[in-house]
Amino acid sequence: MTASVRTVLGDVNPADLGITYVHEHLIIDSPLIVDRWPHILLTDVDDAVRELETCSAAGVGTIVDAMPAASGRDPIRLAEISRLSGLHVVACTGLHTSKYYEGQRWTSEEPPEVLADLFVADVLEGIDRYDYMGPVVRRTTHRAGILKVAVLEDAPTARDVRVFEAAARAHEATRVPILTHCEGGRGAMAQIELLDRLGVP
Repeated sequence: MTASVRTVLGDVNPADLGITYVHEHLIIDSPLIVDRWPHILLTDVDDAVRELETCSAAGVGTIVDAMPAASGRDPIRLAEISRLSGLHVVACTGLHTSKYYEGQRWTSEEPPEVLADLFVADVLEGIDRYDYMGPVVRRTTHRAGILKVAVLEDAPTARDVRVFEAAARAHEATRVPILTHCEGGRGAMAQIELLDRLGVP
């Protein structure tokens, strides 16, 4: 089986990635972001493409957009940015820290197997057009190529453990890699230990 990297415009050979920025944010757009953290709001495709021109000129070939499910990602705009910039864009699935999901009880209450099914569908079928923010799911042709998990503290909470287990299940089913977020640089070793216990190499 030949290795490949899943981008929003399709699978590519790893040899064609070029220099890769593995944790960037091209689009962050949700009502919660607008209300709580407008300083991180990123909505404009043209602005993103302009910023990527410098990266492209310096030899960058791939950007990993690290905004996971239901927290402000937009597969349509990510695909447009990729087309216009000429750079590969890898979208992610998974869940961010709990602060990005106020009012979205499913992100902390659903069991790992349910969350894993959503993550797997993002990778194998396509990311939901509405980013799991509405009552319907409309899969796009743009698929996720990486999973993201995150913690706010030195150790994962019960909610975090549920999300990590879901990511481990999705990783086993899809073989896409897992990206982690350490708030303020905290909790890295605890994340590694948890992933190890869950069987993630």
